[in-house]
Amino acid sequence: MTTLLVVGLIALVFGMARTAKQMSEKGKAKAVIQDVVGEGEISLPAGSRLLSTTADQGRLFLTLDTDDGQMILIVDASDGRELGRLLLNQE
Repeated sequence: MTTLLVVGLIALVFGMARTAKQMSEKGKAKAVIQDVVGEGEISLPAGSRLLSTTADQGRLFLTLDTDDGQMILIVDASDGRELGRLLLNQE
C-alpha cells in the first residue's frame, strides 16, 4: 500500500513539472511574437480597400484593391515601414 502511495505521489509531481514546463514554453512563444511585431502606423493609398493580409519573415504583405487595380503593399512588421509596392496588371 505504501509503495502505491509513493508511486502515485511521484506521478503527480512529474505531471505538475511537465505542465509547468509547457506553460512556460507558451509564455516564451508569446514573448518572441511581441519582439517581432512592434507598434507602428501603416498608411494605405487613398480610396484603397484591404483584401487580405499575409505575414512571413518579419514582413506583412497587404493585398489592396485600389483605383489603379490590385496592389501588394510590403511592410516591415516591426515598425510599419513600407518596403515596397507591387501593382498587379492584367495583360
